[in-house]
Amino acid sequence: DTRRRQFRDVIRQSFAIDSIARFALGRYWRRATEENRIEYLKLFEDLIVITWADQFSTYAGENLKVQESLDAASSQNKVEVAIVRSIWSIDRQTKIHVDWRVASQGNIYKVTDVMIEGISIARTKRDEFASVIRRNNNEISALLKVLREKKLNKKKQHIIHVKEIRVRPNIGKNDLITKLKKGQKFLLNGDKLK
Repeated sequence: DTRRRQFRDVIRQSFAIDSIARFALGRYWRRATEENRIEYLKLFEDLIVITWADQFSTYAGENLKVQESLDAASSQNKVEVAIVRSIWSIDRQTKIHVDWRVASQGNIYKVTDVMIEGISIARTKRDEFASVIRRNNNEISALLKVLREKKLNKKKQHIIHVKEIRVRPNIGKNDLITKLKKGQKFLLNGDKLK
């Protein structure tokens, strides 16, 4: 689907997806066979794309405002790290703190983690993956099986969007016809209309 392809391009350009995936697998990365690593990296990226492309497609009218950027410590030479603090306003009362960990090598900047209300997505995935592997006799193949199943289940899901068409009392005939056609298109795509 087009939305997911576009989101995959954004993820690849803006996020250090392979580094995040390796971090999430933790110490088990060294134990993984080359074949396991290739499949894992593909599944990890696919799940990120499927999950977040669908999630972001349901948002409308939210506002993300960057507050500040702070230098952060880096464990690698020649890698500069910054935390970009932002506020995501869902509505007038709901504000979510989102911090982006960004690393650069030279002129290339990539997001290496996202922290939502102080909770690291990469660390959460690392804990989740380690738990699956430990519960299954330290077998990476068990994690791969879980990721395959998640991907299959996510692909089967269909996100229903609620679309809104506003009609004023004294709308012109042509404008009304245009809005009706647009509403019909939304409904044919499986979306809801209000």
